[in-house]
Amino acid sequence: MLDNSRLHHSVATSGSGNHGRLYHLPAGLHHGGGWEGVEKRKISWKELWEMETFKASFTIKAAYDVLPSPKNLSQWYREDATCSLCPTPATLKHILVGCKTSLTEGQYTWRHNQVLQCLAALLEGWQMSINALPPPSSHWPATAFVREDQALCYGRPHLVYIIELTVPWKDAVEESYECKKLRYAEIAADAQQRGWKAKVQPVEVGCRGFVAT
Repeated sequence: MLDNSRLHHSVATSGSGNHGRLYHLPAGLHHGGGWEGVEKRKISWKELWEMETFKASFTIKAAYDVLPSPKNLSQWYREDATCSLCPTPATLKHILVGCKTSLTEGQYTWRHNQVLQCLAALLEGWQMSINALPPPSSHWPATAFVREDQALCYGRPHLVYIIELTVPWKDAVEESYECKKLRYAEIAADAQQRGWKAKVQPVEVGCRGFVAT
């Protein structure tokens, strides 16, 4: 149902020569490694030109963990590596997913909900495309709604998709997928006993913007 290529922003090449060149992030397993479970993100010169400077800089530097995090600044200039919110070394991973204070204050929840809104917009587009089809005898109006981190989509009679979103660090992508799938396995089984065909579809969008394969 969900096409991962639509979940991450990809711009086709345009023009010729360097103007249409694509940069693939991450480009390899060096500079941090462990990128096997995510889609490559394609960034063309056209996209870089149109992006706000700080967004382009963050996207590239975050992929290779060379942002000026306190931990990196400590290594580069011997500055204090402690997180400003808790007494923990502030690595990029800690800042994006590991700070308990940020979690308590709802900062990760806010980011999660922003990603969920993008997912909801895709589902609404899917809903409109389904409902625009000529109504054959088996046609059933598609509906979609989102609550918290869960989206439910009805594609045809007695078929429901349970979509669960996680925004993990890259090393936790596969673990998050299996955890979410198991979490809703019982609900899906109960729905099947009631005559519904339920499909659980976990969606992992990494905290640096890379979608799981």
